[in-house]
Amino acid sequence: MMWSFYDFFYYNKAIVMFVYGSVFFLMGFGILLKNRQHSRFKLAKSLHWLGLFGIVHGLADLGHVFIPIQQLYSSEQTYLILRIIQIIINALSFMFILQFGISLWTNTEKKWYKLKYMPILVFILWLSFFIAINYRTDLEWILISDIWSRYLIGFPGALISGYAILLQKNEFYKLSSPRSSRALQFVGFSLITYSFASGLIVPPSSAGLSILINSDLFFQLTGLPIEIVRAFTGLILFISIFIILQVFDKEYIHRIQESEKAKARFEERNRLAQDLHDDIIQSLYATNLELDVIKHLIHINPQGASEKLSIFLMHRNKIMDQIREYIGELKRVHQANISLKKRIENLINEFHINEKLNVQLEFYYIGKNLSLITMYHLTLILKEAMSNVIKHAKAQNLWIKINNNKDELLLEIIDDGIGFSNNSSKDYSRMGLGQGLQNIKDRVKILNGFIEIKGKVNEGTKIFIKVPLEGG
Repeated sequence: MMWSFYDFFYYNKAIVMFVYGSVFFLMGFGILLKNRQHSRFKLAKSLHWLGLFGIVHGLADLGHVFIPIQQLYSSEQTYLILRIIQIIINALSFMFILQFGISLWTNTEKKWYKLKYMPILVFILWLSFFIAINYRTDLEWILISDIWSRYLIGFPGALISGYAILLQKNEFYKLSSPRSSRALQFVGFSLITYSFASGLIVPPSSAGLSILINSDLFFQLTGLPIEIVRAFTGLILFISIFIILQVFDKEYIHRIQESEKAKARFEERNRLAQDLHDDIIQSLYATNLELDVIKHLIHINPQGASEKLSIFLMHRNKIMDQIREYIGELKRVHQANISLKKRIENLINEFHINEKLNVQLEFYYIGKNLSLITMYHLTLILKEAMSNVIKHAKAQNLWIKINNNKDELLLEIIDDGIGFSNNSSKDYSRMGLGQGLQNIKDRVKILNGFIEIKGKVNEGTKIFIKVPLEGG
């Protein structure tokens, strides 16, 4: 049974080697295509070396498929040159995996940085040995050179790489999913297994330990050709690496979201600073003037001073209410993980609006998750609209309706208050609505949305807003 299995592998060796080489080549190609420039993971800074190993090693192993074909049609010298190129490329791939392991290890431990020059020095040492023994007339020197490249470069390279990968476990556990952490361990153990399968178990020869530990002995003990083990570890490595690469996508999305949050906070703080300057500070300045007038009147006209003092106290209370509103807005800047519905409910509770009029919230939104900026501006649009209704509309009922179609979120804010004329901007300023409605329009514009405001005298007001689910 064992020998029939060996015969099956022997006659289908080209297929196994093709799959083996393709797996490594595709793994390396996928790694090099992945954008990792902004990643905070230590692994990201060294992963390009593993990508180079995959591509170069895949090309070297694909030579086992195509070079024997050339032997049937080319001269002996051409075949010899192709074999020499293959051995050098294979050794070069081992140099890349050694560079990956040392680079990741030194970056993780934050010491021994001079070791990063070791891979190229070892490769030059091997290449000098390769050139020095090519005086032999048979092809044995090519086999010996290949074995020594595995001993000197391949075995320590894959072993150190596996160990360095396992050192990243804590970082991945903190910053990524358990699935990615398990994949990381699979990569580490696959590389360690590969270091023995490819670096120590070599064809029988007179070089090094190959007399005692070789592929023939491995087959006799296990019944498996060593190439099958190498191909299997390569496949595990391929699958695990691509699971890990998804972490960089998640990290990139997370950083975009963090950037959105920072942008929203920055823009809102600037707006609040401007509003504080234009509104609160100016109001405080006006109250100071009122105090000066009261101080002047208190001796010559006590009655007038008392009336002025009552007006001053009303202005003071209004300023205090404005300050509370600004504090509420500052709190909302930091509400990063709260749903839109919860934000609106918090806003209603914050305004104590149910004590002033009947509010009906109809929330039927079932679309995709909204970005932080979209939720943030929608909340402040509602805050501005509700504030206008409370202060100016003299309404008894307020309806807030939120729905969506395929591409847009739909928001309606309807009250049954005194309304206003759509044809007269003077009505806006007369009722104190001008700045509030302009703030709403500005926020809709930021979200690339559409707004329509309809009002009729004594028939209430309707604000209809459409906001794109993407691109806001």
